[in-house]
Amino acid sequence: MLESLCRALRLSEAERAHLYDLARAANATAGTRRQLVPQQVRPGVQRIIDSMTAPALVNNARMDYLATNRLGRALYAPLFDSPVGTNATRFLLLHPRGAEFYPEWDRAVDDVVALMRARAGRTPHDKVLTDLVGELSTAARPSAPAGPGTTCGRT
Repeated sequence: MLESLCRALRLSEAERAHLYDLARAANATAGTRRQLVPQQVRPGVQRIIDSMTAPALVNNARMDYLATNRLGRALYAPLFDSPVGTNATRFLLLHPRGAEFYPEWDRAVDDVVALMRARAGRTPHDKVLTDLVGELSTAARPSAPAGPGTTCGRT
């Protein structure tokens, strides 16, 4: 039935996956809820990324940066130094420097919204994610960067 609905609505692959995630979540029982994503990395993982000679970052499915090496912190300094915390989605959508930091801001917004939708479909009972989506839905956003390639102004 879902596949027929996908064809009738001509859903994209991402939309199809989201629909299937929603259907699975609706049929899930309390006993099948997934565990929350860890909020820190193991010391061994931190040692590995510290030993890398390229920028390295570790994030969870909610786009919270959990660990980084020195070069990763330097590269993403605007995010790590921002008052909105170390969540890439929050930085991208709420911080004025988010629009400056990402060269293709519109594409980055589309990508992060798709990631959040997919995550919400897979884990609809994730309160931290639900709270983040609620915050992003109601917060005032900075405008999209002006200039060539900008196709829309988000406010």
